Amino acid sequence: RRSQVVAGRYLMAFILYLAGVLAGLALMPLANLYSMSRWYPDLKWVLAIVATSFFLFALMTLAMYPILFKLGYQKGKLWGYYIPAFLVCLVYGAVMGHVLIVSFGIFGLGAVILTVSVLLSMRIYSRREF
Repeated sequence: RRSQVVAGRYLMAFILYLAGVLAGLALMPLANLYSMSRWYPDLKWVLAIVATSFFLFALMTLAMYPILFKLGYQKGKLWGYYIPAFLVCLVYGAVMGHVLIVSFGIFGLGAVILTVSVLLSMRIYSRREF
């Protein structure tokens, strides 16, 4: 069914997101051993990094999948990558000010965006003609 295709794509994307986050978190102590600055973030900065990456994931899926399901892969490149990446850079600047408040806000906003993206993709994909 089409809804299973959409759910499968989101599940695959989320698994890839988790693999990247877990690999990054696992490599942070190793990178700290060999860095010249000896900088290792505390828990609130790790939370900020993970929250920002989750927001990027949610924003990218909102921009990517509904547009790609509607327009196709060739026409959806601009809206599916470049514009969301720019917006996430703006949000990252806000994270630098108030780490915990912004981190939880970004997690919440990312969850809302991801939910909207999944629902929108299921609706668009179910109406697509092949």
